[in-house]
Amino acid sequence: MTHFSHWTPRYVACRIFEMGHRLIYSQSPWLTWQVNYFLNAYLKETDKGFEIGSGFSTLWFAKRVGHLTSIEGNLQWFNKIQKLIRNRGVDNITYHLVDEGTQSFDDLKRRCVEIIENMPDALDFGLSDGLCRALMAEKIADKLKPGGVLIVDDINWFLPSNSKTPWSRSIQDGIKNDDETGEWQKFYDKVKDWHVVWTSNGVKDTALYFKPC
Repeated sequence: MTHFSHWTPRYVACRIFEMGHRLIYSQSPWLTWQVNYFLNAYLKETDKGFEIGSGFSTLWFAKRVGHLTSIEGNLQWFNKIQKLIRNRGVDNITYHLVDEGTQSFDDLKRRCVEIIENMPDALDFGLSDGLCRALMAEKIADKLKPGGVLIVDDINWFLPSNSKTPWSRSIQDGIKNDDETGEWQKFYDKVKDWHVVWTSNGVKDTALYFKPC
């Protein structure tokens, strides 16, 4: 029963709403609906973006911007999304596979960092979701142009808040720090003075960080 302890009436209602929203907007990024609505209005066809953690977000972003660079760590998922890219004739995506199944975690991190550090500066937006989330969020922050936006998904798992979403870190819990690198603390120190919009649909939380101009 412990596994279902988060299934409160509030969570069930939020989960039903989220499932309905996903059915209607099945091709949209797996972020909160608030962030998707914002990005749909915010993104411009001249924008350059970056994401780590590909999916329907990859094609969704590519439809709205000038160019997207994407990194994926799962070979099967990479092949699936790459097939969709080819079938739809999308030509404004640079798609990288960093295969989790064939590399050590340290080698994987080095490869991800190498990819983004070799990109030109002045990204308009970046999404960190999945692989090396804190480290890559920090690297994206460095590459953003002033006024650019950094999107971090499931932020409530890593930074403290008053969120009621299950498995959120409370203010008392503090910043997640489960290794000697302290990557989430480094990320927080970098963006603590940025304007942040923290969104939640009761099932997941996604944060938008705006780089100061």
